[in-house]
Amino acid sequence: MDILPDLAFTYEHAACGLVTTEINGTIRRANATFCKWLGFAASEMVGKKRIQELFTVGGRFFHHTHFAPLLQMQGSVSEIQIDLIGENGVAIPMLINAIRHKQ
Repeated sequence: MDILPDLAFTYEHAACGLVTTEINGTIRRANATFCKWLGFAASEMVGKKRIQELFTVGGRFFHHTHFAPLLQMQGSVSEIQIDLIGENGVAIPMLINAIRHKQ
């Protein structure tokens, strides 16, 4: 009988990058895939960086004018392409989907 991996393992090793943030963007969790793509260790991001800090200047502007307001109003934003800056300073295009969970 096959045993399915637990949720923590599935999150950590998903084929896509997964990030959980506070409402202000502070990164609370980042999976191994996301960390590998950007070249940061989770310990360099979790509790230390806001997701907006990883955006390019244009991405930060877009976040402020469109992304954050849409997320606030709709509760989700789908299929937004935005560049994130990796540890080496290179812009990495990402396709982002975001969901806001109310507590």
